Amino acid sequence: MSQRYFLIEWILANIAALLVGSMLGATDGGLVRGVAGDILLGGSVGVAQWWVLRRHLGSRPGLWWWLPATAFGYAAGVVLGRRFAPMITTDHLLLGFVFGVFVGVLVGVGQAAALRRFYQNNEAVLHWFMVSLVAWIVAEVVAFVFYFRLEGVPFVALSMALITGLALLIFMPSLTSTFEGYSVTEHN
Repeated sequence: MSQRYFLIEWILANIAALLVGSMLGATDGGLVRGVAGDILLGGSVGVAQWWVLRRHLGSRPGLWWWLPATAFGYAAGVVLGRRFAPMITTDHLLLGFVFGVFVGVLVGVGQAAALRRFYQNNEAVLHWFMVSLVAWIVAEVVAFVFYFRLEGVPFVALSMALITGLALLIFMPSLTSTFEGYSVTEHN
């Protein structure tokens, strides 16, 4: 499967996950409110990303940690963002940036820890943390631009998925080379 197909699959999976997660909980008007809704959104993203990673990396011990790392990292970041971002700034777009820092740090730490469980390259794990941080900052700024309305969710997802997907294409050769020569281009 080519890198282009990986990127398309990654983007579509993240868009679908954020739409489902938003309708279930985190976006205004979602079915489940509060922390439970945030866990549902983070869990939706975690499942979608795990599914794509599993398809391209195969079943790796420890990869399942991606699921709770994303669900609880996202929820914790949102809780802290709601609590502390308004104490830092009242500017609407800066609120999105600060909110994104909270979400990005906690999702990034969780996913980096999950990645570390099956991948021993500390430099790449640190790079993934930084990519996740930037991706969620951009995504949350976009969410704030759309005032968390459902019609903005595809743009939020696209921004996050494009940044993380392109980064994964950069990391994928080294990720897959540690697993007996398996590569994205060889997988059917």
